[in-house]
Amino acid sequence: MKNFIVKIIIFFSGIALIDFTWGTLFKYLDAHSKCEKEFNKQRISTKDFQDLVILGSSRGKYHYIPQTITDSTGYNCQNFSARSQGILHLYGRYLLISKISKPKLIIYDIFSKYDIESENDRLHYINELKPYIHETPKIKLYIEDIFPLEKYKMHSYLYLYNSSNAYDILYHFRRNDTIPNKGFIAETGILEKKEVYPHTYSEPDTIKLAYLSQLIDETRQKGSDIVFCISPTYGETSSKSYQKFFELAKKKKVTIFNHLMDKRITNNNKYFKDHVHLNKEGATLYSTIIAHEIKEYLKHKEVNKP
Repeated sequence: MKNFIVKIIIFFSGIALIDFTWGTLFKYLDAHSKCEKEFNKQRISTKDFQDLVILGSSRGKYHYIPQTITDSTGYNCQNFSARSQGILHLYGRYLLISKISKPKLIIYDIFSKYDIESENDRLHYINELKPYIHETPKIKLYIEDIFPLEKYKMHSYLYLYNSSNAYDILYHFRRNDTIPNKGFIAETGILEKKEVYPHTYSEPDTIKLAYLSQLIDETRQKGSDIVFCISPTYGETSSKSYQKFFELAKKKKVTIFNHLMDKRITNNNKYFKDHVHLNKEGATLYSTIIAHEIKEYLKHKEVNKP
């Protein structure tokens, strides 16, 4: 019996050692990568980051050209949007960003699918956040608040670097890639099918709405400002899926630049790659419009500063 217990102890000690060793290795490789990644401590601490920050899903990444906004407002702008991500991921990004820098203004492109509507699977939103839980404890507490079981899973160092994170780290370790266009990606192609697809509405997710509310409160508490933008969708005729967010924004007295049904763009397929994403030509037009609005907003805030 004694030998059996000793073997059990040795077995689990070995598992713990392997877990710690591999987790530490991936952390080292991630920290010493030569590649400039979409989102890491090195990029968000750059000088260009300090003024205006764009957050959003792929619509944020494809629709907002930072240089256009910089040229209009005179403030440095960076795009930190992420494909297929919403508030449950972007709130974590903000926690890491605000730990290092204090942007003047957060420009948040809100998309009902990822930021408002209910989903069966939310876990994918936190994968890229897990490696930061030790250096930014607020991220750990945030993840545990949404997913209580993660409190136990995140004791594993290797778990913090799941298969997709690990692959990404190994792939980029020796590469010298840089992030062009301050995070903006230009989409090519023109929408061929001009039919308007009906949107299937889901019930609002109370957790998503709660963290949108918390994001507004925290940016203001830390001396930053935040505005929300709704970028164009081809042929859109209803904003029903945003109704709960409109109610929240009204309560919080936060500005929304709503271009969801902006006919200057939404009625012309040449501006779209697909029904929900602008191509480069569409992004150029939309960025010019939104840059002017941001400029006027900042000017108004400056004039009315207490």
